[in-house]
Amino acid sequence: MAATGGHVTVATRTTEVLVVLDGPATVTCALVQHAATRSLAPAISVRFRLAHAYQLGAFRFQSASWDLAETVIDVQHTLAQTGGQSLCKLSLQLVRFTARDGVEMAFRKPALTVLRAYGEQD
Repeated sequence: MAATGGHVTVATRTTEVLVVLDGPATVTCALVQHAATRSLAPAISVRFRLAHAYQLGAFRFQSASWDLAETVIDVQHTLAQTGGQSLCKLSLQLVRFTARDGVEMAFRKPALTVLRAYGEQD
């Protein structure tokens, strides 16, 4: 991934897990206002089960990432098209960039990708 000036790159080291989502309602996004700063921020919630340990029950991933918020509508639409449970990849991508003052910065960007209907073979 590259941004203005080509200073942003996604490293090859990505933390990811395969998860099962029960449909579009399991991914929600709302804007919340922080009391201290009075600024708006997204509040994303993803309810899922681990694909390789389904019997452990449901978990919830929460994020305030604007990048993830921008993808919620597309993810919900794709989940609706599968018509049931979907196998997805939930990942935290390492993003590194150099600020204008030359300081190297890094953060993890959450991403959710719908792979296929759960139970379908490759």
